[in-house]
Amino acid sequence: SRMGTEAEQVHVGDRGIAYTRLAPLGTGRFGAVTCEVKSHDNTMVDAGTPVEVVAIEENKPLVKPVTQI
Repeated sequence: SRMGTEAEQVHVGDRGIAYTRLAPLGTGRFGAVTCEVKSHDNTMVDAGTPVEVVAIEENKPLVKPVTQI
């Protein structure tokens, strides 16, 4: 499936991990869904960092790092 359609399955409040480094764009994984995400404040986020979706902008989840999943 295309990454754009996968992003439709991700919602504000979902938590997952930065699957790749976000600089500020990268790939996030939320359960079985892997899609392109963007750091909410355009900062870099290391791969493996737990993240939470804070908004959806142009069908792209915006995420922030969190301390726990």
